[in-house]
Formats: sequence, C-alpha cells, structure tokens
Amino acid sequence: MSCLFCKIIDGTIPSTAVYEDELCYAFADLHPQAPVHLLVAPREHIATLDDTDPADGALLGHLLWAVSEVAREKGLASGYRVVINTGPDGGQTVDHLHVHLLGGRPLIWPPARSTADTKRALPMEAPSCLAFIPAYAGCCAYSSSSSIP
Repeated sequence: MSCLFCKIIDGTIPSTAVYEDELCYAFADLHPQAPVHLLVAPREHIATLDDTDPADGALLGHLLWAVSEVAREKGLASGYRVVINTGPDGGQTVDHLHVHLLGGRPLIWPPARSTADTKRALPMEAPSCLAFIPAYAGCCAYSSSSSIP
C-alpha cells in the first residue's frame, strides 16, 4: 500500500507511538500547530470520514476515546481541540482518516486567518441554536469590519 499513514502504522516509516492499541495508532504531527499536536489514526485504512458507514461506529467512537486518553496522558486538563479534516476543501492532506489533537495553549475560535475569503465564509451572527446558551450570547457576531485573529 502506498498510503503514508499505513506505512507509519505498520512501521515501514519510523515514528514514535504516543499511544497504540489493536484499533489505532497515535503519533506526533510533523507540522505542529500547537505545543501538543498529535494524530490518532485507525490501523484499518479508511480514506476519509465520508468513507465510513454504520458498521464503523464503534471504531469512530474508539478513536475519540483514544484522543481523550492521550489528552489525559499529556496533561491537557485545561482543554484541547479535536479536528477531523475531510476532503480537499476540509483541509485533509493525507488520504487516511485521522483525528488531530491540539492543545497546550489557548486556541482561538474560529480557527481562520484574517483574509477576505475567510471573512466571507464567517457567519454574521451566532447561530440561533446557540442563542439560549449565555456563554455564546454575542460571542459569534461578526461584521464586515471584524478582525479575525
């Protein structure tokens, strides 16, 4: 198989396991975006989240559990972010399903850079489904002059 992550998981390409079990393998991201930036990938080759079906539900749940276990081991009690990029527009660069665990510093939301394209993509106000949560009241309101860190 020519998949980069399959080669890492089977040991063809050397890496240091942060966590591993019979279903998944966790290792450091080569281009970390936070002090802790790890990837948790299933041992089974699944190209994207879109390639899963109901039979993969237990595996997907296990991947999330493994992320939380690694976060505990890394001392990320103050918080962390979990990301699954899917497809080219979603930012997926390796065609093997994997979960990013980022932590070790405060993480901003939204995680966009300040460009005209990302400003256009942002909502103008908080989604109504979040309006009932006091912590979200007004936190997501943007105007065309908003600056995004």
